Amino acid sequence: MSHEIKAFECDTPGCTKYFRRKANATRHENSCWKNPALRACKTCKNLLTIPHEPEISAYGQLECAKGLTSDGPEDPFKFLSNCDGWEPKNAAVNP
Repeated sequence: MSHEIKAFECDTPGCTKYFRRKANATRHENSCWKNPALRACKTCKNLLTIPHEPEISAYGQLECAKGLTSDGPEDPFKFLSNCDGWEPKNAAVNP
């Protein structure tokens, strides 16, 4: 029989991770790729997804518009954090 439990959710917008212990949730938030404070690829406007044919990959190829990381069979894409080229994905544009 199922029962209700108390869980702790990551506070980073867009993250859906839950944890049974608050310490684990806090530790995760400090390294969550969706946390803009990390200045990581997932929150950067320079992260590009180039579509593939469905039989190759459902997700597409990831590339950095500034060439700071790469994706390919010889050199797989590596998510960066505290990147000097990071720019917020949802930055307001000044007219």
